[in-house]
Amino acid sequence: MQAFARLLSLVRQDASLANVASKHIATLYQTTGERPSAVPCPISLVQIDDLLSVPGFTPKVIDAIRPYTLVLPTSTPTNVNTAPPELLSALIPDLSLPQAAAITNSRRLSPFMNVADFTERLRSSANTVDNSRLSVMTHYFLIRGVVGIRGAKLEIQALVERQPTATRLLWIKTI
Repeated sequence: MQAFARLLSLVRQDASLANVASKHIATLYQTTGERPSAVPCPISLVQIDDLLSVPGFTPKVIDAIRPYTLVLPTSTPTNVNTAPPELLSALIPDLSLPQAAAITNSRRLSPFMNVADFTERLRSSANTVDNSRLSVMTHYFLIRGVVGIRGAKLEIQALVERQPTATRLLWIKTI
């Protein structure tokens, strides 16, 4: 949650919301047995908009973090070849936003071959890198599409997971 707090700060939102979200997520995974009907059950998080059910998360906060966040069904390393500077800066405590922007500019000419290549290029910029949270591969893809018929337009967004033998649709929504 420290990275989420840093991200909230970077996009000029209240960093303490990371702790509120963490508590909400912890509540989702508690096994408390039967819940009395008078006690509301927290809404699970499937899409970023589901954070609106968490106290303090407003549409303004969601819009600020939307370009950098996605709710996935499992803990997933971040692809350093596609992550925006804000996300890299949030994930790597010693990496400033200008340094993250420089590293993302450098990958345009030469994408990272592996995480070791990424950390080697960071050597002068950041001292603390948790390689287990980074990757150069992606297994989840957010797909946007527009369908038009006779002047009507429908925009959709879908989250798919690439598995070794198939691709699985996780959700689809209109936007």
